[in-house]
Amino acid sequence: MIRKMVGRCHVSDSYETVIRYVISKMVDGFKTYRELSTANKAFIVEVAIDVHNQNREQYNWVMGGLK
Repeated sequence: MIRKMVGRCHVSDSYETVIRYVISKMVDGFKTYRELSTANKAFIVEVAIDVHNQNREQYNWVMGGLK
């Protein structure tokens, strides 16, 4: 689910923008995020950043052409 949400963000978006977008798409948005345990919050942020980095790497590979 997080992968789909992050996939809608542009690769040039900052981590903060991506994380805010993911949180905003949760049911009840930030209210739900605040109620999660610290471990769950950290997991969501970690996954969002990891997926965003993968998307950036893929974009750079595709746009960089063959070397």
